[in-house]
Amino acid sequence: MAFDIYASSDETYYYEILPATTFAKYSPEELMTAFQTYIVEYAKKQGISLQLAMASMLKSGTQSLQMTGLTPELSYVIFAFGMDLRGNITSNLSSTQFKTTADGYSAGPNYGGSDWFTQRFYITNAYLALTGYGWTNSVWTHWKGDDVTDVRYRTLTTKLFNQVFSDPYDRQAIAAFLKDPNYGVQFNPALLSATVNSADGYNGLTEGVSAGTSYTLLTLATSSSGAETVCVNSVTTKTSTAAAAWFAAAASTNANYGPTHNTVAGVMKGIDIATVRYAIFKQSALANVSTDNYPAVIEEFGHDLKEEYLPYINGNGFAILFTGESDQPDTVRQLLLDEIERVRKEGVDREIFTLCKNEKYGQLIENLENVEDSASQMADFALAGQTVAQQITMLAGLTAEDADAALQHILRPERMAVMYIEPDGTAVEEDEEEETEE
Repeated sequence: MAFDIYASSDETYYYEILPATTFAKYSPEELMTAFQTYIVEYAKKQGISLQLAMASMLKSGTQSLQMTGLTPELSYVIFAFGMDLRGNITSNLSSTQFKTTADGYSAGPNYGGSDWFTQRFYITNAYLALTGYGWTNSVWTHWKGDDVTDVRYRTLTTKLFNQVFSDPYDRQAIAAFLKDPNYGVQFNPALLSATVNSADGYNGLTEGVSAGTSYTLLTLATSSSGAETVCVNSVTTKTSTAAAAWFAAAASTNANYGPTHNTVAGVMKGIDIATVRYAIFKQSALANVSTDNYPAVIEEFGHDLKEEYLPYINGNGFAILFTGESDQPDTVRQLLLDEIERVRKEGVDREIFTLCKNEKYGQLIENLENVEDSASQMADFALAGQTVAQQITMLAGLTAEDADAALQHILRPERMAVMYIEPDGTAVEEDEEEETEE
């Protein structure tokens, strides 16, 4: 990274570059004092005069400088403040923030699309553990269309794209290129309905890409009305799977974290992470939520990670467990009350109600086919003063409105009972229990 620092020729100053997250942790006064102390301690350790140490570390006048070895795609802050040869701070701190580019970065064009066809060209590290495809070679295409009848495409290195097209925004030339069967590739028309024109669209992996290389995807889509749209998008692969992984998170069910039937681990790892806010949802709850809205969802429903855990994230990694038990029972209690209040106000979801009703109805009928289950079911209902036939008839006539009315009566806060089960330290550990049995 190259940058300029402007100062008068008679003024000396100290400059430094820090990750933006680290810079944000401290006030200007704290930063200046810290580096002032560092130079003083350096002089003592080296056994040299303070003036000599200052002379070796300070700059003067306008300087054009370069910094290498920075992490790709990470935000940094360069800052400077005046300091004389006696170690006195002589000015306020000045700073500016910048972000490094990806390894092998090459600026490529990104444009095109319409209200009936969109294209996204992207890289991801999310499938690395499962497929071996990561930042270096996991290049994906997403097409989403409405009544699209033809798609033609071609992926080129951005360097070759710029050689072929002197004007990267010449849509007419790009369309002609893609219509030529020697250059353009036609997406199978028989698959358009189930993929591109579906609710989820089409996701496809680009094979054979290289690390640290910029690629450009050219696409020509045609609608049933004969309208055409050209999309051109570019991405750059990275030189390592960790090149831009300043923060990574993944959900995992692993016996090392606890029972896999009721425990999910949120595994996190990062570089200079200052804060983390997290949330976990059922996939169905996010089915109609755009990924662009995820930050707002996390802000509204998420929780802030305790600061004491951040060193683990910035070290070997950290896992937070989502289980059927909680060490914050009051929080769980409030979340349940909030959800109950929401459902009481809005009513039960009609689709979910129908699914649950049908599932229960099916269970009642299925139990009649087994003597043991049928006897148990008859006994349960008899204790409630009903027969199996009455239960089946009642369930068949149950409506969502009935459920709404029951919610108003049954799920009231004043009818709630809360019980806390706290460890008293006397429980026998699993290993100790095995030894006792022996």
